[in-house]
Amino acid sequence: MAEKEKKGMLIVKVGYEYALVTKEQVKHISLVKDGEMEYQGTTYPRYHASSFEESEKLDHLFDSGAVETFRLK
Repeated sequence: MAEKEKKGMLIVKVGYEYALVTKEQVKHISLVKDGEMEYQGTTYPRYHASSFEESEKLDHLFDSGAVETFRLK
């Protein structure tokens, strides 16, 4: 059974890529909650960007190397 979510952490997605981030890392990006997701035995809220412009901000975060991204298999 998955552990309860870790406080202050969430999963964001762009296309097929995901990243586990802190709320602080994405505070400047408008997000929409679209469910929950289990990752490494813990359940996290899952979000996507609210618009194309906001998804470009997530892309930049993913490309910056500041967060580790992953894809589902």
